[in-house]
Amino acid sequence: MSWVLFAALLYPSVVKTDANLFNEVKWHRRVDLPREDICRWDTSKGGPFSAEEPVWKVSTLAPMSCFWRQNVSLKTGHRYLVGAWVRRDKARAMLWCFSRTKDDKPYDKKIYLFGGFNSCLEGYLRPQIKRRLSGDGDKWQLLYRPIEVSEELAGAVQFKFGVFMSVGTVEFSHPFLVDITGKSRVSLLAELHGDRSVARMSIDDVGTRDLRWKKDFPVPVTKYGEVVEITDALRGFDNVRRVDGSMLTVTYADGTAENVYAPQEGVFLAR
Repeated sequence: MSWVLFAALLYPSVVKTDANLFNEVKWHRRVDLPREDICRWDTSKGGPFSAEEPVWKVSTLAPMSCFWRQNVSLKTGHRYLVGAWVRRDKARAMLWCFSRTKDDKPYDKKIYLFGGFNSCLEGYLRPQIKRRLSGDGDKWQLLYRPIEVSEELAGAVQFKFGVFMSVGTVEFSHPFLVDITGKSRVSLLAELHGDRSVARMSIDDVGTRDLRWKKDFPVPVTKYGEVVEITDALRGFDNVRRVDGSMLTVTYADGTAENVYAPQEGVFLAR
C-alpha cells in the first residue's frame, strides 16, 4: 500500500480542536490466539493528512485476529469519540474497546469494516466497482463511534485496532480518542488539501439524501477548510440498526466527482 494524497477529507472537528487521549508511542502488539508466528506487525509513514504521519500495520497469514493495542483509563459518566482512518486489502478491519465493570460485566464496543475487494479479482473489475467494494488498498476510510461509560469500570479500557478473523493486511492512522462529554452535537470539518482543482463541495445526509451544505468556487481551488456548523458527526448513532452518517461530494473542475463518508458505514446506504 502506497501513500496517496487525497483531495478531500470529512471528519469530526474535535479531531483537530480537542485533546487526543491516545499516546502515539504506547501502541503494543496483541494477538487473540496463541499463534504469533502468523501475525506480522510493522510501522511506517503516510497517513490521510500527510506523508509523514505514522501508520500502524498488522498482517495475518491465516484467519485470525491480530491487533495493535493501547490501554486508556476512562471516566464514569463521560462520553468519548473513538476512531481512526483505516485502509486494508481483503482483510476484515475491527476497532475494539474492551474492559469490565466493577460488577464484572463486560464493557464491549466494536466497529467493523467487513466488505472488501478480493485480490483474486484483480484485472476483472473496473476501478469504480472496486471502490464500491471498499477494498482499495490505497484508500483511507474513516471509522468512529461515540462510546459512553455509564458504569464504573474495574480498570483501563483496552483499545485494539487491526485484523478480525481473516487473512490480509490492515493499516490505521491518526487514531483518536476525544472526550465529548456535554456535547450534544459535533460539527464536521470539510477539507481540501490535494492538487486537483475543485469547483464545488457539498454535504448530504446519507439515507435521506437531504442537502445539508454546499460551497461553490467560481475560481476552482485546491486547498480549503471549513467547520460546517450545521452538520453533526454523531448523526445516526441513535439508530441501533444502522449508521447513516454524512457524505461529502467534491466536484472537480473537469466535471468528475468523488464522495467521502463520515463515518465510512454511510457508503453502503448511499449506493
